[in-house]
Amino acid sequence: KLDTSAQDAPTLKKKKKKTNLGGGGGGAVKIVDKFVEMGSKQRDGASGKDEARQMFEWLIHPVNTDQFFKELWENKPLLIKRHNSNYNSGWFSSKDFSNILKHNPIQFGTHLDLTSYREGKRETHNLPGRAYPHLVWKHFNNGGSIRMLNPQTYSEQVWLLLNTLQDFFRSTMGANVYLTPPGTQGFAPHYDDIEAFMIQLEGKKHWRLYAPRENECLPINSSPNFTQTDLGKPILDTILEAGDVFYFPRGTIH
Repeated sequence: KLDTSAQDAPTLKKKKKKTNLGGGGGGAVKIVDKFVEMGSKQRDGASGKDEARQMFEWLIHPVNTDQFFKELWENKPLLIKRHNSNYNSGWFSSKDFSNILKHNPIQFGTHLDLTSYREGKRETHNLPGRAYPHLVWKHFNNGGSIRMLNPQTYSEQVWLLLNTLQDFFRSTMGANVYLTPPGTQGFAPHYDDIEAFMIQLEGKKHWRLYAPRENECLPINSSPNFTQTDLGKPILDTILEAGDVFYFPRGTIH
């Protein structure tokens, strides 16, 4: 899930040797260029695995990869606060989203959803047919959220990110893009059936995470929507800012 939200809203010491993938003022722009260059060359199996691991190391920097899988994967959330708003730059932006809307026949319900969550009620506001820019931005300007499904269909950078990480995980990767206006919420509390990495691209977003309910750890299906009375106290209440990354296991209510 890549987040370009405009909402007002445990790092571990890295033991491996440093790479040139993390940090720096150039953010992901240099990373994108690096992996585009790599992808244009014929790779053998070994080099492809190395590049995939480097991509994941960049994603969770400065956390040690082996320690991540030993202590955090499918176990507990991880919040990485980088204090570098450019770190995730280059993968996707609100400008990229706007250009996709303008130049592609994006369809409501297939490629994009308009959503809202107000006074405990979750609603979808999709219209029939094409998601024309003026309709989408009208919803956004009126306080509604936007969810773009499978942005890799239209974004080479997102496709590159997912394709490379698939080599690392040896599993299918997917993505959505979310745009949320300041002071609003687009979805009811729920949990997913996936391991989720939230990459904050622009702005900031207020997140509350709740522990999985009894017998709902690592579920194989997503949950229905919950009400606030279904939830206990949050296990994490934080602001995700541009450059930050959030991981949480399936079953974590958010």
